Amino acid sequence: MKTKLELILEKFKKREDVIVVSKNEGLNIAGHVIINNEINFESVLIAGINHVISLDIAPKKGLYEVDELQNFMLDLMPELEFSHKVDFGEHGKEICDTNHLYPGLICFDEEIGTCITERKVTISDEKLAKKIQDQGYFSDNSDWVIKEKKLLQRRIIISPYPNEDLAKRKPLWGGMLLAGNYMHLKWKARQEKLKTA
Repeated sequence: MKTKLELILEKFKKREDVIVVSKNEGLNIAGHVIINNEINFESVLIAGINHVISLDIAPKKGLYEVDELQNFMLDLMPELEFSHKVDFGEHGKEICDTNHLYPGLICFDEEIGTCITERKVTISDEKLAKKIQDQGYFSDNSDWVIKEKKLLQRRIIISPYPNEDLAKRKPLWGGMLLAGNYMHLKWKARQEKLKTA
């Protein structure tokens, strides 16, 4: 059976209207964080997630209206149920004459394995060992074996941008696409629609 990651990458290869601009990867297994094949001891990945794949994508033909971008994002993988979603939005007209675009994203989580950790605790204090043994924690030899099983999780984050250039440059400020870039492109797209109407 194919993983969600395989299904997503295969679908994006087949879709002519989608450009995968960048793919970044982070791995956190057994306390080691590896980002894009380099060990990074200062980075912290998303809690509970062991493998993160981040895909920055764009429509082949730019989209500059919030509802168009939202529909594009939701139409990327309708056959898979997403685990998290952030909707596209605009903000700013009440502050100034231009809007900022809040980019959307969708996430898909999947199990990629298990990690079983076994720890052996030996109590040398006989009285304490007897007390703990009476509570049923370990056998006659004063050994206490603790087994922990943890699922390993992958999160695939898909971040659509209005066009390929913005996906490459990522002109973000405080989680928003800066107004100058976005509003100019939105205005140009509206002018093109008026010419063809």
